[in-house]
Amino acid sequence: MRELEVKAMLAGKEASLSRYPFWTERRYTGIMLMLGCVLFLVAAALSPTDEKGTSMYDLPMREALIAVFHHWSSWQWGLLLFCIAVVVSLLGFARLTSILWERGNHVFSFWGLIALTLATGFFLLDMTFRRSIEYWAAQETARTNAIPALYQQLSLWDSTIFQVYTVLIFFAAIMYGAAIALTRILPRWLGWVIIVYSLAGTIAFVILNDMPPFVHYLLPIAMGVLLLLPRYQLPALSAESQND
Repeated sequence: MRELEVKAMLAGKEASLSRYPFWTERRYTGIMLMLGCVLFLVAAALSPTDEKGTSMYDLPMREALIAVFHHWSSWQWGLLLFCIAVVVSLLGFARLTSILWERGNHVFSFWGLIALTLATGFFLLDMTFRRSIEYWAAQETARTNAIPALYQQLSLWDSTIFQVYTVLIFFAAIMYGAAIALTRILPRWLGWVIIVYSLAGTIAFVILNDMPPFVHYLLPIAMGVLLLLPRYQLPALSAESQND
């Protein structure tokens, strides 16, 4: 009797899945999250390096500016891809927020989207700085072999912008992790992994005073992949019944 009930339940769930078209809102959301992450990682791969292959982020300021000067053509594409990536990711999380609101989570998803929107704005400011002031400083450094004093002062302002961006994006991740754990539109364990990962990253950032931004674009790939799977096209109540 129990076996017949299980078979009937599975048949009913398969029928429910078949009613959903392939291009659902969740799949669109997953694709946008994955696309934003991939674009960001591609942009990071275009970062200038010195003759030994050392990334500009690991070089002293003068050597980093010289690397920018010699790789400016490819670095322009990298900066453009960075901008596109963060905007696409924001749109993906906006769609995710809409899904979370439909499932009744308003507080965590709302604050997550607000923090992520602010973080995106700060990141775009950083990219604007690099596209304009950094290239000018790279030209001057290559010409005079000395870093312009104005650039050294402005770089402190840019570092502050990046620190604010990092704090905001970690806060946004914690909010979305909590929302996912509560609504269960994705596995509950993923929500807790996002929370723990983000808290650990925040602690590391406070200790090291630095955090490569690509770390923020690893877990969204996992979220995007899961949102493509058939079982997560079902409403939350159906997904919860699968775990009972």
